Amino acid sequence: MGLEPVRGVDVAKERETNVMRPSSSLRVTTILISSTSLLIISHYHTLLGDATLSSFILYFLIPLGIIVLVFREDPRRFGLTLGDWKSGAISSTVGIALMAVVIVALVQLEEFRQYYTLGILEQPDLARWVEFALRQGVYMFSWEFIFRGFMLFGLKERFGSLAIWIQAIPFAIMHLGKPELETLSTVFGGAAFGYIDLESRSVFPSVVIHWAIYLMMVLAAAWA
Repeated sequence: MGLEPVRGVDVAKERETNVMRPSSSLRVTTILISSTSLLIISHYHTLLGDATLSSFILYFLIPLGIIVLVFREDPRRFGLTLGDWKSGAISSTVGIALMAVVIVALVQLEEFRQYYTLGILEQPDLARWVEFALRQGVYMFSWEFIFRGFMLFGLKERFGSLAIWIQAIPFAIMHLGKPELETLSTVFGGAAFGYIDLESRSVFPSVVIHWAIYLMMVLAAAWA
């Protein structure tokens, strides 16, 4: 009997929070407008003169602020959790293995070699390579969060599995300027990332896969 008042308080707080949360339509509108605006801003501006920090602010911190302060929701509902880590680990391993095979073929194309030859391996500098890899990790985490966290998990309540394709569209458009074959494939690649993350209830599988793909592509181009 002593627990009843506490439970009553918890229920009251939950009701109060639900009342203060935006409606489903307003939530969808907020996600679509804010994510689109942030992607446009990132195209024209590099905040604080640092591309990695800029992506972290625009793709992660601001969406996270909207989730916590505007939606008043737990960020874990947007994929910031390990979720079903076994499923995520299996998907990540399989995805990376498959893409390693694809990259061996892609690097034979001049367009890919030119784009991904960054000069990072011209001199044997381990510290420089580690910094590059870590910066790309931060960038990929931020990038994946705005698409697979903020948009995918934020829209699935309203659109269900269709949210997989909704977030894949701007994801593909953001690849304009990269090799044509890669850009065309990102519609399906973005959808695959979305499916994997929904199944694992976490954004981290797509972060790991995307990060690994990029690093493998850079290494393959350097050694081709």
